[in-house]
Amino acid sequence: IYAKGANLIYWIFPVIIASFYLLPTIKASLLNGLSIVIAFSITYQQFDTFTLPRLIASLILTNLFALAFSIFTQSKNRQLLEKDKINQLRNHILELIASSSKLSKVLPAIIHGAENEYPGAMCSISLFDRTKKCLVLAAAPSLPDFFNKAVDELSIGHGVGSCGTAAYTKKRVIVTDIASHPYWASWASLAKKAQLGSCWSEPIIDNKGKVLGTFAVYHRNISVPKAIDIALIEQFAKLTRVAIERENADKTIWKQANFDSLTNLPNRNLLHEHLTL
Repeated sequence: IYAKGANLIYWIFPVIIASFYLLPTIKASLLNGLSIVIAFSITYQQFDTFTLPRLIASLILTNLFALAFSIFTQSKNRQLLEKDKINQLRNHILELIASSSKLSKVLPAIIHGAENEYPGAMCSISLFDRTKKCLVLAAAPSLPDFFNKAVDELSIGHGVGSCGTAAYTKKRVIVTDIASHPYWASWASLAKKAQLGSCWSEPIIDNKGKVLGTFAVYHRNISVPKAIDIALIEQFAKLTRVAIERENADKTIWKQANFDSLTNLPNRNLLHEHLTL
């Protein structure tokens, strides 16, 4: 390899490109700038006034293009890692659902996954009770107990908080500032005590268009969701829907297997099951 005299400057090009693969972006940029200065300080006398400015411009452009490509690649890698994390979480939850795990185990797993994706956020899942026409809190491990007790068995209706409104309208409700929003007027003091600043609620709708419950994301400060936040909320709501529908299907199958369809009384299967216990 000949790297003496004027030829030394041409070795800066591969060094610039390689540095962005081997070093963090800032360190690579600093190293490249230093390398260009050192190389030209050694070899500038060996170039004429026509070639020298063009070499300088070429090296600077190479550095800028390599920097832009490095930033783009890092951004894509982060997106892929995030997608991989979400896919792993989704697969874990689907495995729980496929193994007929109870909602008491599946729903906290969904909450845990959602809170990992929303650092500092607190999530809750409420199930719709068709008999009482209210939302029963099913999972909210990060929210204060006094708040959970207050919003348990929340009636649905327009203007009844974020979740009550979402379940009633079957539409997403985004409350970015709880303290000033009319939907939260009756619970403003409660939310202040719980240090809650915003609440995004996504209704959980089955394939027939019926409300199964709500999935909510709380933040301590005023918070406006981005497009990626909306996409994640929808995904977690869909996973919750699958879990609820699976448990409802299991209950239906069990009832059909153990109760007479005409009299609705226990049949021989259930009697035999009790006798063998």
